[in-house]
Amino acid sequence: MKRKNGFTLIELLAIIIILGLIAIITIPKINDTIRDAKINTNKVSVSSLVRTAENYYLEQKTKNRIFNSCTYDFENNLNTCVGLEFTGEKPETGKLSIRKNGDVALAIKFNKKCFIKEYDTDEIETIDYNESTCGENADVFTD
Repeated sequence: MKRKNGFTLIELLAIIIILGLIAIITIPKINDTIRDAKINTNKVSVSSLVRTAENYYLEQKTKNRIFNSCTYDFENNLNTCVGLEFTGEKPETGKLSIRKNGDVALAIKFNKKCFIKEYDTDEIETIDYNESTCGENADVFTD
């Protein structure tokens, strides 16, 4: 009797089932990794926005200019910080504020996440987006 070179139907089904199980296990982990990478990328962008605002304040002070507090409203594209410009991807919505003493606070939205930084801290908090906590009237802007 001749031996055939190839796979039987049972062997092919077993391989398909194994590949399906591998896909079921790995796809959610890959999606989680992609989501986390996007959040971390946005957090780096937010840190860059904060540094840009702090550098803007220092530049104004080194040029002996009188500095009053100012804001950058990303949703309405209103900027009271004359000369402050951001490059790169801008937030979908939110606000950045610089106090008279140079403290920076922000509450901005990137990809369904809200990034919040209060005046008196360097920490940037990431939460799920909510208009009341991430809008222009967020608690981080109250004195």
